[in-house]
Amino acid sequence: MSLVTKLTVDLLATLTKSLDVIGNMGIPINAGRPVVSLATGTGDDQADLVYHDRKTGLASAASQNYDLSASLTDVFGDAVVMVNVKMIVIINRSAVQGTPTEAVLGVDGNLIVSICGASTDIPVGPGGLFVWASPLDGEAVTNDTADTITITNDDGADAAEFDIFIIGTSA
Repeated sequence: MSLVTKLTVDLLATLTKSLDVIGNMGIPINAGRPVVSLATGTGDDQADLVYHDRKTGLASAASQNYDLSASLTDVFGDAVVMVNVKMIVIINRSAVQGTPTEAVLGVDGNLIVSICGASTDIPVGPGGLFVWASPLDGEAVTNDTADTITITNDDGADAAEFDIFIIGTSA
């Protein structure tokens, strides 16, 4: 089986201001189009495993755990046991007005701490997304201490809906 992965981020913003002399003036701000590409394999700029889950109806205050060293299967039903994580994308598809439903990214150990610093909770509000990529080194998955990503719906009343994509290597 082979896996080819391409993550593209396209960010374009235009700052506009009304000026007395010339009227409205807009200045485009373009981050370019950074692309992270991974070929099939287990080395630098490579990955051989992908996991995706679309969760609908995650109840208020409920959590969903993703154990990267056990219990996950890909779309073909094959086991997904990651040794190294290269990309994580979480899309909060909730669209709740008022008190926001948040998908909170957390862990049972040090995986997300080593990715994001001291905080293990990363709020991803309604319509928001979290994107992380490290194509060269990635982050090591350590069984029982740094292998679980937990999505928690910390909203007080409403269910959450989200997608999670995890790309990594088996060796």
